[in-house]
Amino acid sequence: MKLESHRDSFREFLKHEKGYSPHTQSAYLRDLGQFLRFLKEKEIDKVNVIALRSFLSSLFGPTKASSIARKAASLRSFFRFLVKKG
Repeated sequence: MKLESHRDSFREFLKHEKGYSPHTQSAYLRDLGQFLRFLKEKEIDKVNVIALRSFLSSLFGPTKASSIARKAASLRSFFRFLVKKG
């Protein structure tokens, strides 16, 4: 998947440009990995609002609201990074 190829550069972005702690970096990358697995399991080839909402809605129930909010922030940060990167 094309998005997976940006994981390492996103890690460097979080570390050097954003200055996030190692714990936050790990959490954001774990959240990204969970989203990518979701896309693969559901055989979703194109990321759009519906795919993002489907992922986040799949978390309701077993996942705390604060964790869902962090996952949303992780993905928002990743997609902003991709836009910035071009």
